[in-house]
Amino acid sequence: MTEPGRAHAAGVFGIDGFVITVEAAIGPGLPGLTIVGQVDGGPLHRAGLRVRAGLEGCGVLLPPRKQFVNVAPAEMRKDGGVDLAIACALLVCHGVIPAASLASVLLWGELAPDGRVLPAVGTLIVAETARRHGFRVLALASMSAGEAAPIVGLDVLPVTDLAQLITHLRGERVLACGAARVPERDESAGESALDFAELRYPLARLALEVMLAGGHHLLVHGPHGSGKTTLTRAVAGLMGELGNDEALELTKIHGARSPSGWVRVPQVRMPAPSVTTVDLLGGGTPPRPGEVSLAHHGVLVLDDLPEFSRECLDGLLVPLEDGAVMVAGARFPARVQLLATMRRCPCGWLGHPERACVDKRSAVRRFHERLSGALLDRMDLVVPLGGLCLRS
Repeated sequence: MTEPGRAHAAGVFGIDGFVITVEAAIGPGLPGLTIVGQVDGGPLHRAGLRVRAGLEGCGVLLPPRKQFVNVAPAEMRKDGGVDLAIACALLVCHGVIPAASLASVLLWGELAPDGRVLPAVGTLIVAETARRHGFRVLALASMSAGEAAPIVGLDVLPVTDLAQLITHLRGERVLACGAARVPERDESAGESALDFAELRYPLARLALEVMLAGGHHLLVHGPHGSGKTTLTRAVAGLMGELGNDEALELTKIHGARSPSGWVRVPQVRMPAPSVTTVDLLGGGTPPRPGEVSLAHHGVLVLDDLPEFSRECLDGLLVPLEDGAVMVAGARFPARVQLLATMRRCPCGWLGHPERACVDKRSAVRRFHERLSGALLDRMDLVVPLGGLCLRS
């Protein structure tokens, strides 16, 4: 076989990244393309078909040879974004592009059948990984260039298709790299939030201020129409912008789930009571963050708390205590403040059912099955709306 062609990509695991080394070689034998290195069952299982179609789509016809590609490290699952590196490693073997042109370049993107470079999930994580491991240039889809731009010390090379990248690497038409830029302040933050002064109860306004200032968890209860949902909408208007480090961490979390812009403002997430444990806590293959992680540095709102499943509520105990969620070995930060609402007074759930404000013992027993004492113990503040609640 010839000397191997080498290119580098990156993988995403949680909100962390790792460098992927792609080595390709060609030699005598039956024509074909074999890719090894933890690709079975994942998005890379059909990477060979996409790469061949992408090369032909942009007009590159490689001679029929036996081609072998190793994607390392073998013990790590690869979940997309490596097509561009596989194609470039093969092009080095066939002499289409010089090996030196890939020095200090990390390639990130998937290939369409017509040769277009498509974005992949986790661009910001990949950009930070490239900078951390000493790469100078990150070549990626033009649509993803904005996501990687905030990483200082890394040049971003946006490419539309594989043919454009080939001409750049051959020195025939040099593309301009984008320098790092600081994301602009989000002037629209809080514009859609309810005016804080519109809250009817002074005690509710005070509770929100104490909650956010002290990092507490707040439980609000009251009858239907007392303003519980209005209170949950008002909290968004009280949170300011995050610092650069916190914003980077939050943006990486959101980017691990779907492509997103720079997330500068803490998020208020309000999942429905029908939410599943995977959607709330995270999960899937590859592992993706849930609502509790998307609310990192912000507020998680559980409106009508007793209607959530016991599995979801019990699953919240760990992130409320540790500030993180472990999903299939991946760690997602989840330092949130919990704002919960319920219609009935929680006194009966706090170990004193005989002092319940509502004289319906069957209801108390039913909600005991849904709400654990461990979760209620984490509610630092309990505030009534439209009535009085005495706790001793």
